[in-house]
Amino acid sequence: MKLDLVFKNSTSDKGFDQSFFENVLQNAIEELKLEGNIEVSVNLVTENKIKSLNQKYRGKETTTDVLSFPMNPVYHLRLGYT
Repeated sequence: MKLDLVFKNSTSDKGFDQSFFENVLQNAIEELKLEGNIEVSVNLVTENKIKSLNQKYRGKETTTDVLSFPMNPVYHLRLGYT
C-alpha cells in the first residue's frame, strides 16, 4: 500500500502539519484494511477562501469546516463539476 498525500496549509495556524495528516491517514488505512494506492489532497484555507469555495461548488454563501470532492471523473460529470 502506498499513501500519496498532497498537503498545503494556506492559513496562519501552523499547528497541523503534513506529518499529522500522514499519521491520521495511516491509522485510518490500517483500521479500514484498505489496499492499493491511496491518494489524498488536504488543503487548509482561510475562512474567506472556504466561504468562496462553498459558494462556488455548493451555492452556499457561508463558511464550512470541510469541503470534500470525489476523485472519480465520471462522478464529477454526473454532479456537474468540471
